[in-house]
Amino acid sequence: MFNRPRLIDSSIDPIRGAETLSYRVSAECNPGATPSGYSPGPFRGVGQLTPHHASFLIRPRAPFSKGEMTALAYQPDNIGMDAMNGTQRIRVSLAPTQRTLLLTLYARVVDAQRPAPIVNDTRAAQVLNQVEHDPADLRSRESQQAVLLLRARQLDEWTAEFLESHPEATILHLACGLDSRCLRLKWGPKVRWIDVDFPDVVDLRTKVYENPEGDYELVPADVTDDEWLKQIPTDRPTAVVFEGLTPYLEEATGKALIRRLAEHFKTGQLIFDTVGPATVSLQLLVEPVKKAGAKFTWGVNDAEALTRLHPRLKLRDCLRPPEMKGFNHVIQPTRAFLSIYRRLPWFRNLSLCLRYDF
Repeated sequence: MFNRPRLIDSSIDPIRGAETLSYRVSAECNPGATPSGYSPGPFRGVGQLTPHHASFLIRPRAPFSKGEMTALAYQPDNIGMDAMNGTQRIRVSLAPTQRTLLLTLYARVVDAQRPAPIVNDTRAAQVLNQVEHDPADLRSRESQQAVLLLRARQLDEWTAEFLESHPEATILHLACGLDSRCLRLKWGPKVRWIDVDFPDVVDLRTKVYENPEGDYELVPADVTDDEWLKQIPTDRPTAVVFEGLTPYLEEATGKALIRRLAEHFKTGQLIFDTVGPATVSLQLLVEPVKKAGAKFTWGVNDAEALTRLHPRLKLRDCLRPPEMKGFNHVIQPTRAFLSIYRRLPWFRNLSLCLRYDF
């Protein structure tokens, strides 16, 4: 246990863009951990500050003869205010389903702090630091965070592959939330990128992100409506990417959306994730989703069956977490846990990443 730290210094790491904070603390060590030649003074903690919480690995200047020190969790007093300069954070007033965008953002903040990140979204901490939130509502099991990160990485990989093979293309990113995919991926001068989400999400996004350079558009719309899609050009091969969307749609609504997308564009790919019926049944175990008030309503157990929604749809890939890019960066025992689930019939489709050609 550490006593409450006092912030004595702050600076920006020019490489990672993360907050580097120095604390003067008094510390109690784990049993058997005895400071060797230690005199009170500053410890240095390196981590990324979020609006309400930051976890830091504290490294004393003097070595410890045995044992380890515990990690420090720092909770600022000025909740809702920027810990660095006292500026007001953005208050989030979103519907329960839209509010889940903070869950994925938080997962990417945690991921970016690790030695071997899966997504390595270096912008996530800066974005989260601008938005009012309670970290207690966003924390989830390690396995659940791993699935969120793996699906993001896999969708990144497929989108990058599409861009590489189609230098003149449209990327249509549905339910973009606070995802930085348009900034994480490289896309050329002949690519058109369109992000779409609810108007209140778009309003929030414009406050925390600058638009990327190039042919970029941010469209405020309900992706399940018909009218907005009619305005999207069809002159180029198009990859339609949607992450964390289908579980919150009614089955009929989700299928109608897939059918409209395949009908509207001349050629391209649908790149998205789903959950299985087992996940829908067990959703109360996903604590952050429950706290947000959101609800899973559609589970997909047969990826091939979705090809019947439109004659041009062809299933190209169906991946479970252990098959996704970045799985080797998942920590043990989570990696073993997800590998075992893949072998159990009822659990094997808990989460899927799907890619369809049309």
